[in-house]
Amino acid sequence: MTDTASLLPPGRRHRLDAEFLADLPYDPSVLLIDHDIVVTDDAIHATMRTDVPLPFTVAQRTHPTRHPAHVNGGTIIHLTGMLAFVHAYHIHGLRHRDGWIGFGARIERADFQKLVRLGPPMVVSCTATRHRIGTHRGVVRYDYVMRQEGALVYSSHQTGYYQNMTVEGTTEGVVP
Repeated sequence: MTDTASLLPPGRRHRLDAEFLADLPYDPSVLLIDHDIVVTDDAIHATMRTDVPLPFTVAQRTHPTRHPAHVNGGTIIHLTGMLAFVHAYHIHGLRHRDGWIGFGARIERADFQKLVRLGPPMVVSCTATRHRIGTHRGVVRYDYVMRQEGALVYSSHQTGYYQNMTVEGTTEGVVP
């Protein structure tokens, strides 16, 4: 098995600990990234193993030439939401336990460059290009880049919306 932490760029290394996992609004089994991450001023860098059972991917009916085994696109989109949660938690200090919840508001561009093969890990990053976080709400514009064995496999520009539910009280109509 590859030492995936060695694939990460330089920066402040963090381990996603029990406190973080308890705050996650999903079961940790669908976090999808390894627990060793790198945090920079505006970005999260992590790795994702592709040699383990993954949502949707395990349900593929594969064929060696017509439908080769690969990481499902829906799994990749879910991964962007998980990376945004890690980003909001570690960079903006937004905690689910304090009432904060995030929603994917817009995928403005998603480029699936090539199939993500099962086996080699992906190196993934989530970078905030713009953000406005208030006491009740926040909006963050993200750029995502995912690579496998150095090759670009996915990139996107997405917007996340955050709301403090202890103040706002409802999610109805929050995502534009």
